[in-house]
Amino acid sequence: MNPKLMFAALLLPAALSFAPESQASSYYSTGHADISISYEGGQLVPHWHGNTSGGAAWNLPEAEYAADEVIALISNQRDSASGSAGYLGVPAGTPIFVAGLINFQPWLGFGAEELGFSDWDGDLTIKLTGWQLPTGGQFAMYTTNSPGTITADIYLSTYNPAATTDPWFLGQGPNVFGIGIGGHDHYQFGFTKPGYYEITLKWSGTHVSDGFKSGSGTFGFQVVPEPSTLALTSLGLAAMVFVQFRKKVGRER
Repeated sequence: MNPKLMFAALLLPAALSFAPESQASSYYSTGHADISISYEGGQLVPHWHGNTSGGAAWNLPEAEYAADEVIALISNQRDSASGSAGYLGVPAGTPIFVAGLINFQPWLGFGAEELGFSDWDGDLTIKLTGWQLPTGGQFAMYTTNSPGTITADIYLSTYNPAATTDPWFLGQGPNVFGIGIGGHDHYQFGFTKPGYYEITLKWSGTHVSDGFKSGSGTFGFQVVPEPSTLALTSLGLAAMVFVQFRKKVGRER
């Protein structure tokens, strides 16, 4: 078995032990994927999209998955950057859980490659409209300098929405950022506590023929501390069966 898949399998029992009831039947723990948007039947449709090519392949079959059919599994930690007290509610240097970077898996981004340039009048906005957090937990999406020590821009925050702004989409209000048609962007996803998080996002834009359109999706994140060597050993081979348990939907690519 691929070592990344093995590690994901060993994490699953811990994740499932305190995960809420969910329709999700797949856990995304490594490699590259996007929270993507497509336009189908006159509707904007948010979904997960991963790829299996190259060294950044995600640990699920390449396909489109509905928002509620995948949960991102996060276990990597780093110290929070300067300014984190303002958008995560923790002092700089506090260990937090992070995803969205190639060295802080899963390597998750946002994609709008499925939309045609000639079909849309301008870019899309994405707004954080709701969230579910574990007790004491907060979520933010932001960028930092390369070492991760200095905050650059803050795009989403459950702790302090007023701290957020997208420099390219000024005036859109708090917890709103944008994506260009055909675009593909990466940010850091920060979580302050272990537990289950859900964020609801709303895409909006103007279709040249169909007018103003919007579509929402709720995406789940299970934050699990990296298990110790002893814990990994005790989980055993039985845990590995979970890595194959999935439900695939949408169009295979």
